Amino acid sequence: DLERFDAASPLLRTNVGWILNGGWRGQRVHRLAAVIVDAFRTPFGDLKAVLADPTGAIRCTVSRDVVDLDPRAFRKGAALLLKDIPVLTVAEYTEHYLCVTPNELIQAFEPDEADAAAEEAGEEKR
Repeated sequence: DLERFDAASPLLRTNVGWILNGGWRGQRVHRLAAVIVDAFRTPFGDLKAVLADPTGAIRCTVSRDVVDLDPRAFRKGAALLLKDIPVLTVAEYTEHYLCVTPNELIQAFEPDEADAAAEEAGEEKR
């Protein structure tokens, strides 16, 4: 319902920057809209990913049960709308990490095919 990203909007208050700054403590992340900026499938079928929005980036694991719902929607450039996401924090490193199961997924949006093709062409040149 927003024309552009506005971290001050109540709809986007629970953004990546808010998570990284500890705003989630004592609760799950109520809602998060983010883009997959890096991802790979593990041998077990789960997706290890980096999610980002204009406020920052955070690592994430997406359950294979979620990925199998629509594998084309869970790749670099895809957008995810999530709810009630648990946040894990490794005490020694104070690093936050998200875990996504079918319960947390509201919707996944496939990347635009033109963007995906350009991205693949760029990776082949490297």
